[in-house]
Amino acid sequence: MERRTFLLSVAAGGIVGLAGCSGDGEEDDSADGGSTDDDGSADDGSADGGSTDDDTGGASDDGDDGTGQESPTLGEVFQWEESFIAEMTLEGQTVGEVTIRSNGGNYRQTLETEEGTFEIYSVDGDTYLVQQGSCILNPGGQVPEPDDSIDPRDEEAVTSGQDDISPAGRGTIDGEEMYVYEYTSEGQTVTLSVSVQTGHLRRVEFDQGTIDYHSWGEVDPIEPPDMQCQDISGSGS
Repeated sequence: MERRTFLLSVAAGGIVGLAGCSGDGEEDDSADGGSTDDDGSADDGSADGGSTDDDTGGASDDGDDGTGQESPTLGEVFQWEESFIAEMTLEGQTVGEVTIRSNGGNYRQTLETEEGTFEIYSVDGDTYLVQQGSCILNPGGQVPEPDDSIDPRDEEAVTSGQDDISPAGRGTIDGEEMYVYEYTSEGQTVTLSVSVQTGHLRRVEFDQGTIDYHSWGEVDPIEPPDMQCQDISGSGS
């Protein structure tokens, strides 16, 4: 593939791949999608694919999560690790599926697009773009991101600083019990499913799709691609 086509693909894929939720002014509590290996979705009872044994209900002023049980706020239970895998499925976008392996600020992002599969590595501030057996190195380069987005790698972006919200209910994903938290951002509802046992984020649901998290604290350090890469620094490309 010619360099121009390759870079255009990366620009489009990078923007959409990191664009979590840019609001369209309408609320939608029924985000479809999710990891293909999941057989249930923790939600407030309105999202498609919900597990049949989910307990749901609105949160009350006394901290009741709708099941008659006292439950912690998001800030009290939420745990974030330096390494994890995030799998994002987007609806109606050029990029359909994105898998991010993250460790200590470095990441490897695999994108499934209409033009095929390609990868973006960010290691120690350098960006590597890999597609169809070719690799381009852009030292110090950054993948473009929109202003209004949920970055799956950013704890603050995912929770939107909603530490004080109480659970809207409970649910289960793959047999694991979840606290279900909801908040509104950019005119739409964002739903977080957080493990009751570990406090780790399991799923984020929003209008454009779903992000599934797993392997918290288990991802190996991210290394540059093991191939020869063309350095385009100073080339004007």
